[in-house]
Amino acid sequence: MKPKLIYTIHVFSLTCPTGGLYCVVLNKFLKEPLTCLNCLGYIGIKTGGDNLKRWHKLAQRADAIAVDSEFMMEFYHTYNPTLLPLPMETDLLIPCDDKEDYIFYTGRLSFEKNPYGFIDIVNKTGLKGKMAVYDTIEDILGVRSHYKELLENKNIEIFFGPSKEKMIDLVRHARFTVLPYFFAEPFGVAAANSVLCGTPLITFPYGNLRSFTKLLPNTLDEMIQLIKMDDERYRHELKETIKRSNELRDIHKPENAIKKWDEMYDSVGSK
Repeated sequence: MKPKLIYTIHVFSLTCPTGGLYCVVLNKFLKEPLTCLNCLGYIGIKTGGDNLKRWHKLAQRADAIAVDSEFMMEFYHTYNPTLLPLPMETDLLIPCDDKEDYIFYTGRLSFEKNPYGFIDIVNKTGLKGKMAVYDTIEDILGVRSHYKELLENKNIEIFFGPSKEKMIDLVRHARFTVLPYFFAEPFGVAAANSVLCGTPLITFPYGNLRSFTKLLPNTLDEMIQLIKMDDERYRHELKETIKRSNELRDIHKPENAIKKWDEMYDSVGSK
């Protein structure tokens, strides 16, 4: 019996050779838009076309195509994909009422995750910032001059490669999670973690992140205004976050997510 092939697509690999589709976000800010000829110096038309061919061939051969968010279902609607929810550690990602007076960022120190935007917010508001950074301290010190403003900022506490338990503790107690990402996240684990932990999420309205929160500013200045919201509105946003947390918990609870995966395997296997 010929084996069945399920192609699970996480990024924009069928549309963009680098898989990031950064131009979707960055071209809203750049005076000279990115194209496939000048895509951050990574690719050109010939190279990009060759990179896309293998992914298109795989998609054509697949018995089924799966994605992990409703955003990606809409993005790849012509391929008629199936949504397979990501199982998440919902037993550990639990809301708490003990919020502290700091804002939280997590991600790599790379341009698409825009840590510099977070630094700018901390500098302009004077708020305490905490960052869970997944670059090694050796990597950072090797190019220390690039990160001087971060490493020497007295209002920012950095946690390099924190344990899972520490990361969860940081996001649970934050007043806000603030993610000024320059990337249309196909899913967004950091954003989902925040909402599951009951921490209001502020992020740009790109990719799947807009499905997690209604706090969707378009600029850093608008982010700052949201962070400064009064206590009454903050209590309202806490309640809205808990509602969304409960919805996500039902979807991404491992037992529930695995049922969806099993249903797809059974469906493909019976064809």
